[in-house]
Amino acid sequence: MTARVTQTMATVLLVGLFSSDRADACTCARTGSPNSQVKQAFQSESQVFSARVLDIQYSDDGRQAFAEVEVLEVWKGSVTTGTLLKFSTMPRVGGMSCALSAEVGQELATYTSDALHVSSCTTHSLSGSWGDRERQLLDKLRRKYQKKVSGGSPNTSLERTRER
Repeated sequence: MTARVTQTMATVLLVGLFSSDRADACTCARTGSPNSQVKQAFQSESQVFSARVLDIQYSDDGRQAFAEVEVLEVWKGSVTTGTLLKFSTMPRVGGMSCALSAEVGQELATYTSDALHVSSCTTHSLSGSWGDRERQLLDKLRRKYQKKVSGGSPNTSLERTRER
């Protein structure tokens, strides 16, 4: 009897783990004002940049999607302006609740430790008046960061990135 119960529980667990209809909850823990959120994300992540969505490609079955983006501006990190990246994005069918939702032409702000792994919690649109304010705040944070890492002298390679 105990073996049968254990076998049944193992089967239920495996079916639950591999079920494609499983729901995944996504929660982005955001506290404080938008300004404090930007400051916190800038300080905690190693890559902070903007990128424009050039194309979105879907698998034949619609269950996978990738957005091709071009890096436009770098506030922090080693990624360079003009770099093309592919992000996993919201598919047409199914998908994770944390998947990035993107549209061709959209400009995104990305805060991440790895430029290839983003989510709706780490990446968002830079459109509208908040996008302009966010850029200004990121410019200010970049200047402070450059001063800190260079010991007070401007980092010319980062300045060139901004000028492009």
